[in-house]
Amino acid sequence: MSICLRIIFFLTLFAGPGFGFNEEDASNQWGIAFIWLQTGRNLSDAGQAPLALGSYIEALEQFEIVAKHYPDYETTMVQYRIEALRKDIAKFRAELSPDDITIANEYVEFINLLKKAEEERYEARRASALNLFRTAQSGLEAIVARRPEAF
Repeated sequence: MSICLRIIFFLTLFAGPGFGFNEEDASNQWGIAFIWLQTGRNLSDAGQAPLALGSYIEALEQFEIVAKHYPDYETTMVQYRIEALRKDIAKFRAELSPDDITIANEYVEFINLLKKAEEERYEARRASALNLFRTAQSGLEAIVARRPEAF
């Protein structure tokens, strides 16, 4: 498995509710957001700008959850991260080709399917979770198939 795919699988696994992150707690929600930020940085460093963009989009969503649900938690730092991510996302969108933007959007869909599958799994809806994990896997395979040499 390439370094890119290892980064994706490793970091997405540790951003889920089953690995010590309780979304009811502000610091844990911050941790989820920060993992997605780091995932984006690692993917960018690996030359995977479309996937980095997708990770930054997810990080922004998670930091916005912190801001909305925990308005008194590290307000300055949360706002800094949100603004920095908005700038990074705009920069990536301006620099990437339309095909790269499509890949980024497909990666965001992959992330959303993983999150939904994890929710189903932790609610003991195993059949539904398995179907969602399979759909996510197919989505990731489709992303890789677009540019197999890049992955």
